[in-house]
Amino acid sequence: MASGAHAVTILSIDGGGVRGIIPATILEFLETELKNIDGRDARIADYFDIISGTSTGGLITAILTTPNDDHENRRPLFTAQEVVEFYLKESPYVFPQRLEKRLTTTALYEASNTNITIITTLFHWFRWAAEKLGLPKFLSKYLDRFEEAFLHPKYDGKYLHDKIKTMMGAKRLRDTLTNVVIPAYDVLRFQPRVFSTRNARIQNSTNFKLSDVCISTSAAPTYFPPYLFTHNYTKFSMVDGGLAANNPTVLAIREAVLDDCKKRIAISSEGNVDFSKFIVLSLGTGASSDKVDIWDPEDWGILAWLGAPSFSTTPIIEALMTANDEMVDVYMSLILRALGINPLKNYLRIQDEGLDRKDTSLDNSDPKHLQELVELGKGLLNKNVTMVNMETGDFGATASHPITNAEALKELAARLSAEKKSRQGKVITDLSV
Repeated sequence: MASGAHAVTILSIDGGGVRGIIPATILEFLETELKNIDGRDARIADYFDIISGTSTGGLITAILTTPNDDHENRRPLFTAQEVVEFYLKESPYVFPQRLEKRLTTTALYEASNTNITIITTLFHWFRWAAEKLGLPKFLSKYLDRFEEAFLHPKYDGKYLHDKIKTMMGAKRLRDTLTNVVIPAYDVLRFQPRVFSTRNARIQNSTNFKLSDVCISTSAAPTYFPPYLFTHNYTKFSMVDGGLAANNPTVLAIREAVLDDCKKRIAISSEGNVDFSKFIVLSLGTGASSDKVDIWDPEDWGILAWLGAPSFSTTPIIEALMTANDEMVDVYMSLILRALGINPLKNYLRIQDEGLDRKDTSLDNSDPKHLQELVELGKGLLNKNVTMVNMETGDFGATASHPITNAEALKELAARLSAEKKSRQGKVITDLSV
């Protein structure tokens, strides 16, 4: 990047439950590099025009961009290292590893008169009658697991809701230290909702509470109940943004283009987008390369797609997330190559495509497992940068001049620092690559 040549800087973070600790570990490394260059007060939010995140990535986005209460010196409440510590400390409470009824039957009865309520009622009548007739112990345990998996969300989400509301307080979208883009899905209207700082500053009607935004994008179906809240007398019922964009990179670029119409950094006078002016860092939460070998997918019906018979995974959710993540990467690589732009210079995607299936759980909050995820994140730094093969769709190390993710992040830190100094009018050296 030559001196004085401004760019649009974007950070995008995928969804993935507790696996959010992997991109958090990557961001801790990047923030440390920025501190080495610009001093100990450097923070991720200082260097990106837009930070986008979905689900757990949306939570990281909000944590990194939420300001303190010092109106004269607004700085992020949390460092990237504290985000990693947040996952290690809070995940066991958000995802308690024990079987228990998370939602009471009364709570379901108080909901609208839906088919789910009817099915739940019939189930409890059947169970009551079976127990009166002397239900075998093994069958009783199976019914417990069936009710846990299919008649209630796995967790009630109360701890997560309370924690987020305490952290975010009364702060709203327009208060974030840089522009954020966080998707969710409204099941009342069956349409996606994209929360953004830009919109919140233009229209007060879209200036949602940050806590409502975080809880909305994190409400993963089957894991948590939909999040119901009221904003400006309008009711919303939100679920995980992964249903719309688990990899929100394209949403962030769209937001940048809309915001750039006045700045004219990446848009020409003719209205064309100059992708060479973008610097994008996209972080995944890991994906498994293992084939399904537990049961034959040819026999899958509704229950199998929802998790039976293992109850340890939700295939439909995993499929939606993985497909979205990888297709966005394919689109980005295709666009940049079609325009003759070197993806390594303008688009860095860091994703571990080779997780063991045991590591892909969204809610395994065992402290040992969480620490293993931290080590996976650190190990990913030492792996080579990968790119998608446009012919096969597979991911692999770059054929020419391979570099590690850590090396790429160090180069990125230098470019981000130079961009920041350039905007401040400071003299910098040429960092073009």
